[in-house]
Amino acid sequence: MGVILEDLENEDHDLSCNWWNWRPTLRLIDAIIELDDEMLERLSANACGGKLTAAQAEEVGRRIREELLPHIPKGGRILYDGTITNEPDDGTLYQDNETWKNYSVHRAWLEDFVTFCVACEGFRVL
Repeated sequence: MGVILEDLENEDHDLSCNWWNWRPTLRLIDAIIELDDEMLERLSANACGGKLTAAQAEEVGRRIREELLPHIPKGGRILYDGTITNEPDDGTLYQDNETWKNYSVHRAWLEDFVTFCVACEGFRVL
């Protein structure tokens, strides 16, 4: 289960993401465009009105491509705390005060997300 990002102008243009990747991606988005608390909450859940405008999506995509991707090795990922690692996810399900370790965003998904962001007319979270 996860989210579907749907282009605001073309419902046939979408991108799916699981929660394990979406939550750290949302942290990256927030660091780039500094979302207000309400929009951050809306983007954190399905079908709650969370969206980015075309300009916001383009900025997010451009900055991830220019500022983050060059630092993430092929096969690498960014952990929820922002750490970049090349260690594969071993599938451990962390509990209690280590649950943040369950979330990371893989470079391959970020590449797809960048392509979507620069091509869309903004997006909503379904």
